[in-house]
Amino acid sequence: MVRRQAGCGDACPSIPAGMALSQQRRRRVLSWARSSKGWIVEDDYYTEFHFVGKPPDSLAGAGGYERVVYIGTFSKVLNPSLRIGYVVVPPALVERFSQIRRIIDGHQPHFMQAVVHRFIEDGNFDRHLGKMRALYPRRRRDLVAAITDETGGRLRPIEAAGGTHLTALFDEDIDDVAFAQAIKRAGVKMTPLTSFRVRSGEPGLVLGSSNCSHSALDGAMNQLHKTLSSASYPKTIAKRPQARLLGPHRPEAAIPAPAKCSRTTSGS
Repeated sequence: MVRRQAGCGDACPSIPAGMALSQQRRRRVLSWARSSKGWIVEDDYYTEFHFVGKPPDSLAGAGGYERVVYIGTFSKVLNPSLRIGYVVVPPALVERFSQIRRIIDGHQPHFMQAVVHRFIEDGNFDRHLGKMRALYPRRRRDLVAAITDETGGRLRPIEAAGGTHLTALFDEDIDDVAFAQAIKRAGVKMTPLTSFRVRSGEPGLVLGSSNCSHSALDGAMNQLHKTLSSASYPKTIAKRPQARLLGPHRPEAAIPAPAKCSRTTSGS
């Protein structure tokens, strides 16, 4: 029996840190795949929403097509309810993947596939992406500026080049799980950074940033301030290493997505 190795890579900014593989690490990963005859599974779900500089090339498009299984989805760029994704595989794997697909459930509903196809063919998909690429960075900047005024830098986002979320670190020794549960009871939804960790580390929050209107943000901002000021949480200031911050002049932070705001990527 021949053993095959497989790896998993994100060329796009990943959740929760918002980081992507460096060019040097990309070359090393591709070299490993070629020398070991291994496969790389690349889940590229955020490249369409890259706001700083040039979007990174996918591993599949950077000379690794013959060793990369490239996965994409329309859930992030259009709407999660579509439940339509796709996979681009090397020619040697097409028949095997087709067999597996038929065993699983055959195919997605033809009607929804036809709708997405027509949406793309008519040029609406490109227009939608252009609109969102202008809208999402503006919403992020607005939220960053607003939350800075409310928290005075007590929440510090780590720098990310794209995506539809922000990860913010507490400057205080706060139980982020208890904090997220408390503010959720008040109607504001966010995710504690601890839930993404396998080891202990700085407390923080993963915050939605793409689909909240200004009218919904006012209430969320007020509740965030109230919860952060609550005496129910430890307030001992922890001496932590400084993370890279958004903006050239001042620490900035991000605001959570209110419960009424969906996590779809479409917006107005």
